Amino acid sequence: MISISISNDDTVDLFVSVTDENTSPPNTLPTFRVNVGQSSSIQVQENGDGKYLIDTIATDANDSSRTKTVSGQSGSSGDPVSLDVF
Repeated sequence: MISISISNDDTVDLFVSVTDENTSPPNTLPTFRVNVGQSSSIQVQENGDGKYLIDTIATDANDSSRTKTVSGQSGSSGDPVSLDVF
């Protein structure tokens, strides 16, 4: 397992859903809130080369119709994952 940081780069608080694609079957973590300008650290499975592979869904905490999905995000331990619903 490796630790990655999920950052909220939007102007609103976000509810975030993360699916770890390096597990079989893919594991969806419980949805969590990340406030404006804040970040949250999560643990995900690495692929043997120290890389994570995740899909994210960011939803405006005040307007659930504003959602952004990003698939296939990859990086190394400690790399920030920046989310928004722009």
